[in-house]
This record gives sequence, structure tokens and C-alpha cells, in this order.
Amino acid sequence: MRLHKLTSALRLIAARPGYGGFRHGPAAAAAPGSRLVLDYKRARHLIPEHGLPLTDKLDRLVARLGEPMVSDFTPEDLHGEMSHIGFSELETLPPEAQAHRYLQDGRDMPEPAPNFSFALYVRTGAAG
Repeated sequence: MRLHKLTSALRLIAARPGYGGFRHGPAAAAAPGSRLVLDYKRARHLIPEHGLPLTDKLDRLVARLGEPMVSDFTPEDLHGEMSHIGFSELETLPPEAQAHRYLQDGRDMPEPAPNFSFALYVRTGAAG
């Protein structure tokens, strides 16, 4: 899935009955101030070299389970596309920041997956 497929999926959701119809776009599916949280696979060139073996292992694992990860994004591309459909970025949390925020004691896992970021968006207006 590339960015256009992500936004197509959001447009499909917006087209469902009760969401204001397709012509109004994904932003119409949510009231102003509504938030959308995404976790997304980072583009490979953004992953530090030491994180590539784990990234490849995770890719193989989910492919074996029937859910291959075929999409990846840069934060800038995701931000641009989300802005285009009426959402503003509140926060992006790359793996380094996830470790600081969520894994300080290291009991659950030593470090987050190096290939995933979290992003928080808010509905700000109509699609562009």
C-alpha cells in the first residue's frame, strides 16, 4: 500500500453511510478536533543499519503469517498526504522517542521495532 492507497482507504471510510458521503472526503467523516492515530512502517532508508536485521526478521514473520508489510512511508510524505485530506500532524514518534517514552525500564522489550513510527493527527478542515 502506498500513500494514495492509504488515503483511498480513508476516503472509502468517509463514503460509508453516516459519514457525509464520498464527495466530502475523509475530513467530513470526523468532527473537527477528532484524532487519528497511525502506526506505520518507516521507509527503509530511515532505519539505522543496526536495526535492519530485526526489520528484515519482522518482515519475514508477518509475511509468513499472511500479512506482508508492503507499504512504507517517510514522515514528510505521510504529513503531506494527511494535510491534503484535512488532517494536521500533532506528533510523530519515531522508535528512538518510543523507547524514551514507553520502554524506560526495559522489562517488556529492550527496544521498539526500528521500522515503525507512530503518528497522531487531528481533523482540522476539509480536504484540499
